[in-house]
Amino acid sequence: MSVTVELSDFLETNGYGTNDPPTPTIFRFVTPAKPDNVIIVSENPGPDPEWVMGGLDHEVINVTTIVRNLSAATAESIARSIWILIRMKADFVLDTTRYLSIMARSSPFPAGRDEYGRFNWSCNYLVRRREA
Repeated sequence: MSVTVELSDFLETNGYGTNDPPTPTIFRFVTPAKPDNVIIVSENPGPDPEWVMGGLDHEVINVTTIVRNLSAATAESIARSIWILIRMKADFVLDTTRYLSIMARSSPFPAGRDEYGRFNWSCNYLVRRREA
């Protein structure tokens, strides 16, 4: 299963919104036009996987979260709350995947406003994982 799916489900489990129609507030891979207040989780190209003795040891994946909100303070607060939740997680299992670590590559940062004036806060994470 993709990191995006597992992390968005993890955010849902921890009360950050829902992935489910008809009114999702956590989105995977896409930035929807509506609703105004959302969380977006997506994967980005990362470094090569880690190999040991000719076999795959674990994947290394970059993940980005974006919090979009009509309120700058709320967008920042939610982005920082997510950062605190996942920034230094280590050695845990989600579904059938063992996460060796999730490390924040930065603190959450303002990512500007969109064409509708909504505020965006983003954070990037480096994820190391293997099948459990």
